[in-house]
This record gives sequence, C-alpha cells and structure tokens, in this order.
Amino acid sequence: MAFHWLVPVVKAASENDARQAFRLLHDQFSRLRADGGTHEISQTLQVLSERSAVVHPLILVGALRSTYLYRSELADWAAARTRIAGALRARDLDIDILFVGLTE
Repeated sequence: MAFHWLVPVVKAASENDARQAFRLLHDQFSRLRADGGTHEISQTLQVLSERSAVVHPLILVGALRSTYLYRSELADWAAARTRIAGALRARDLDIDILFVGLTE
C-alpha cells in the first residue's frame, strides 16, 4: 500500500493543519473500511503510533476514535493505543481526558 497521503498527516504542526490532515485521514479510513482494507488501516495506526512523539495530538486521538467501533478487526489497535497514550503522557497531556470512552 502506498502511504503517500499520510505524509501531510504526520507533518501537520499547527492546529489548522492538524484539522485538515485529520479530515484526510478520516476520509482515507472511511474509504479503506468500505473496501475491506482493515489491514491498511491497522498499518496506518502503527505508523502513527510509532511517530506519536511528533504527530499532532488531535490526529492521534482522532485516529483512535475514528477506528474505535471496529477496533477488534484491527490487529494493532490496542498496541497503537498504548504507544499513543505513552507519547501523549510524555508531552504532559491528560490521557484521562483525551481518552474518555477509548477503552481497550
């Protein structure tokens, strides 16, 4: 799978850029889900979680929320959640607030 569309998602720095990038991410997830691309979605979550120290928090939490309803179909969802939680904690962000409803 080509992840060229993921570049602006990972590089979004400002709040506005992150919002636009999240729309792109959400659209891609919707398209992939409709086409049965759960493996690609799982890979995308893995990429985001591996780069979670630098990816905008809006995108990270949004990616988890966008995939929450079908998390059981995604091999790496729980691992991505754990890695993202650790990275956001390291940035002194309140995981208890950001992750409300995102149970494993």
